[in-house]
Amino acid sequence: TCLLAPVETYLFAVGQTRYGFYRDLARAAWVLPGIPIAWALGGVPAVVWVVALGEIPVMAVLWFGFHRLGCMRWPRELIGPAVFLAGFGLALLFWRATAGYFS
Repeated sequence: TCLLAPVETYLFAVGQTRYGFYRDLARAAWVLPGIPIAWALGGVPAVVWVVALGEIPVMAVLWFGFHRLGCMRWPRELIGPAVFLAGFGLALLFWRATAGYFS
């Protein structure tokens, strides 16, 4: 959500409040069918993943609105997800490197 808050605030400030509704609609379209499917296929861990990844369609909707207004600069907007993925990768490396050390 911290990656999308500035985009959503900007859209709201310039009067594009409908994207708040579209955001919620996209999240519901992802989560409502995803939870029963995930439950049937993988139980609680799969449901957690569906809910956690529920920000992906939200990101698509908000970035679409931002792009329609001519404000989207892809290199700038991709910095946040790139830094997040780099941090996730480093955490995964640390976790693998210390496997068994803390047990």
